Formats: sequence, structure tokens, C-alpha cells
Amino acid sequence: MEKHICAVTQQMKQLHDDLSVLLPLIDKLDKHQTETLADTLNQQSTALMKSLLHFTS
Repeated sequence: MEKHICAVTQQMKQLHDDLSVLLPLIDKLDKHQTETLADTLNQQSTALMKSLLHFTS
């Protein structure tokens, strides 16, 4: 079990690093591009949240 916890922790750290790279790029998007990205991310975020709720409940 501890091995899995370490793997999840490592993936979360990697996600943090990836977001640090992406945020400056996102800041350069125009309004239309930002809205399109937000719509896409909202759909993916919903699926992710459902998955996380499954594991934590």
C-alpha cells in the first residue's frame, strides 16, 4: 500500500511541476482561447473529481 501512496504522491508533484510550466502559457491566451480551454478543462475536471470521490469514499 505504501508503494501506491508514494506513486500517487510522486504523480501529484509531477502535476504541480507541469502546471508551473503551463500557467505562463495559459496567461498568454486571448479571451476566446481561454474560454475554449476552460470548457475543455471543466469536462476533464468533472471526470477527475468523480474518480477521486470514488477512491476517497
